[in-house]
Amino acid sequence: MSMQRRAYLQFVCASTTLSLAGCLSSNRSPDPDQLGVVSSVGLTNEDADEHVVSVTVERNDEMVLDTEATLAPAGNGSESRFSYDDFETEPAEYTIEAALEDGGEERLSPDFTASDCSKNYYAFVEEDGRLSSFYSEANCG
Repeated sequence: MSMQRRAYLQFVCASTTLSLAGCLSSNRSPDPDQLGVVSSVGLTNEDADEHVVSVTVERNDEMVLDTEATLAPAGNGSESRFSYDDFETEPAEYTIEAALEDGGEERLSPDFTASDCSKNYYAFVEEDGRLSSFYSEANCG
């Protein structure tokens, strides 16, 4: 009897989740001060161990990058790095996240105020296995 109940609850919960999915999307207008252009997202491993890092990028609440990168130990050239630069050139609202396989996470909230320059975002696996990040401005006229 409990197996039938469990199956029924799983079905109801799944159906409810699917039917609500469209209701959860936001129709809000992005804050103009938070719009900008991302040129690239990169990862570099500076640790002596190999690491797997998950990277997600949302542009105007739409997933544009969702990948895992295996980074070789530091000192292995391009095998220790990951880069992605296929982004739209129109300003948008971005959310960028990088997460290590062991749970370390870095969320970048791009700050585009007072600058029309596109930005490059980088995350580093430090020598102690922690994740850190920074951004730089690029393509300034």
